Amino acid sequence: MTSLEWGCLMRRGLRGFLVVLSLLALSVVVQSGCGGDNPWDPTGRITGPIFDCARDNFATVSFENRTNVILNVVWDGVVLVWELDPGMKHEVFPRGPEAGVQHSLVFEAWGTKQVVCEETTHTLEQCSFHNFPCDG
Repeated sequence: MTSLEWGCLMRRGLRGFLVVLSLLALSVVVQSGCGGDNPWDPTGRITGPIFDCARDNFATVSFENRTNVILNVVWDGVVLVWELDPGMKHEVFPRGPEAGVQHSLVFEAWGTKQVVCEETTHTLEQCSFHNFPCDG
């Protein structure tokens, strides 16, 4: 066997080895995504070992800007979301506000503190999901 033939044989063998190794790695990655604990369920509730909304007593919220101005979302007196652009939605994940207590929400025009959507109050249920839009 010449050195050229030996080189071709080695390249084919190495190529085959790399293909098998790649398929094995892909198989491991795909199988790791199957089964196991998925912290999200189809209802939008957060569950599983990572996020335990029942144990930690929280809900999940999102804020939606349906106006034509940039908004700040003020939750319990603190700006929770800065510069929420018109048409955008911001979701507070993975852990939202405490459930079972009253929270205040107001949407202000960015940079001016001018109230765009009047202050509202909300008491959220444990493990619930709420979207709060501002229509202006």
